[in-house]
Order: sequence, then structure tokens, then C-alpha cells
Amino acid sequence: MRKFLGLSVLLIFSSLISAQELSLTSSGQIASRGGVRLESVSSFWLDEVKERMVVANTGANEVDVLNLQGELLFRIGDKGELKLPISVTVNSSGKIFILEQKSLLLKIYDEQSQQIDTFNLEQISPGKKSLFTQIYADGQEYLYLVDSKNNQIVILDENLKLINKFGWSGRGEGKFQQMVWLAVDNSGRILVAD
Repeated sequence: MRKFLGLSVLLIFSSLISAQELSLTSSGQIASRGGVRLESVSSFWLDEVKERMVVANTGANEVDVLNLQGELLFRIGDKGELKLPISVTVNSSGKIFILEQKSLLLKIYDEQSQQIDTFNLEQISPGKKSLFTQIYADGQEYLYLVDSKNNQIVILDENLKLINKFGWSGRGEGKFQQMVWLAVDNSGRILVAD
């Protein structure tokens, strides 16, 4: 059983920027050494195994995959197939999962930037309105999604089958008011910024 730990977290982008040799060029824009312009970045995933960073470049309707020196490896969305990507993650087999703003379709890509599948997130809670705002992959092939509308965490297995969902709106244990970030540590604890 997974342990739950709620936290309040202040995310500081400056450590990411210096670690990845990216620089802030103006409000909401980041430029890498390779000249890639990242506009309104809403999410990133550091893939330590493949030594790359996957960035939801929301303002450009793209997901950019950069090496650790900030040089573009490949781009998803340059043919107009993405609309406002807001969260990205990569599982241990290298699949890239993309959430788009106000969409119930989870888009799945391979390492050659080819879309290999979509998953309709409406299947998770049929007949219930949901708003998925973040996705996170752990080392055990589980995917964690933040449903901001229902203040829930949804857990899917590697076959995108529902494992568990928990949380609801309110104050107190097991309740959330406004989840803004989620991560899972190496011991399986779920960390939530609320």
C-alpha cells in the first residue's frame, strides 16, 4: 500500500535553469544554448536514464526533448498535433505521456516522436466531470494523475488500468483544496503540494 504525505512546496525554477544550462530571456520564455525557445513552460520531466529533459512548451503547442546541454533532440507537435500541452512524463520504457489543457485524451508517443496511442481519461470516472492537470510516472510503471476538479489522485498501471484513486475536496486528512504538484519518492510515498 502506498503511503500518503501532503506537503506545501515552493518550486524554484532557478535550480532547473542553471542545472540544465537554460536561461531566462523574458517573462515566460526560456532559451536553451541550442537556440530552442521555450514559451510558457508548464511542466518538465528529467529522464535520468536517457539523460534528457522533456518539456511541455505550452505556449508553442509543442513538447521539446532536450539533451542535458539544452540542445534539441526532437520535438512533438511541430505538425500541429498538440494543443496546449500542460504536463509530460516518461515511463521507464521510454514512452512519453502528454496531457493537454482541458482535454480528456492522454497522448502517448515513442522515442521517434510518433504517436503510438491515446487513452480516453473519461473511462476513469464515467459520467463524472474531471480536469486532469498533471501526470507523473514512477519507477514501477505506475502513472499518477491529478484530477483538479475533483481534488483526487488517480493511479493507473502500465496497461492504463485503474489501480486506485483517492482524495476529495475539503480540509483535513485525505482532502485537498487545490493540488498544484505531485511526485512520488523512491520509497513509494506520494508527495502533493496543496
